[in-house]
Amino acid sequence: MNQTALENETFASSTGAQLQLYSAVPIGDIQLVIVISHGLSEHAARYAPFMLALAEAGIAAYAHDHRGHGKTTAPDAAPRTFAQEGGAKKVLDDLAAIREEAARRHPGKPIIVFGHSMGGLIALNHAMDHPDDLAGLVVANSDFRAGPLIAIAKAALAWQRFRKGSDAEETIIKRLTFDAWNEQVGEGRTEADWLSRDPAQVDAFIADPDCGWLPTVSMWRDLFRFVEGGADDERLKRLPANLPVLLIGGGQDPATRRATATRELYARMEKRGMTDVTLRIDENHRHETLNEIDRKAVMAELIEWFRTVSTERKTNR
Repeated sequence: MNQTALENETFASSTGAQLQLYSAVPIGDIQLVIVISHGLSEHAARYAPFMLALAEAGIAAYAHDHRGHGKTTAPDAAPRTFAQEGGAKKVLDDLAAIREEAARRHPGKPIIVFGHSMGGLIALNHAMDHPDDLAGLVVANSDFRAGPLIAIAKAALAWQRFRKGSDAEETIIKRLTFDAWNEQVGEGRTEADWLSRDPAQVDAFIADPDCGWLPTVSMWRDLFRFVEGGADDERLKRLPANLPVLLIGGGQDPATRRATATRELYARMEKRGMTDVTLRIDENHRHETLNEIDRKAVMAELIEWFRTVSTERKTNR
């Protein structure tokens, strides 16, 4: 297969946002399509190596910058916010619009949604809202723990909203998440060691002006809506029992309590009666599975899973 290039364009979402959209489309035959949902305080272009690997394997890949991230703009959103009102829903509507566009460009091809961290929160909520014609779902390095911890976090956000406003940078949750996670790793080289064991990947993240910024109070409030939506077992029942799902976790990832969150989601899906859920835990990985030192092997495994899903879908039709 000939070399594929990463393309970028501006896509007008039905929400009014101008989404920065990246794509890597095989030159030859296309087996299936992957729609990628990126994490918090990063952007879709960081997934370029993964997208190009997919394209070289005959899989079309699409990824957009979420509202408040990267080069996406929206008239109803201040910097580092999803929107002034209804931000969580608009983020989900944007993802639905990209998936619909991917289906339009590749009619009849299976579509799998892949989400990392915050992107995994978004991907699961999207799948619950739009389960029809979804060929598969991947949730990587995401934590859907609700309950008392979320209540405390929401109280802290309410206090900061009253004191500083919704569009102000949030600091309390940062200390409870990013800072605490880095302390748990205990490496002490940078403030982002918790992301990966590969220092080059960590340094690239720190050097990227579109990564590592502080989310606003508003963005955190919307993010917790994704957590609560994904933690709702009644909503989980919306997923087809036979939907192929791949759950990815890292045994050294402090953001998911060392993959405890991944195992919890697996148990919830099994209890719900889902029959095609695969659990992939690498005990040595930190938070960014696709940026770990053995990422090429991980990508190869993912491509194999994608192909299996595509083959089974054709067989079952």
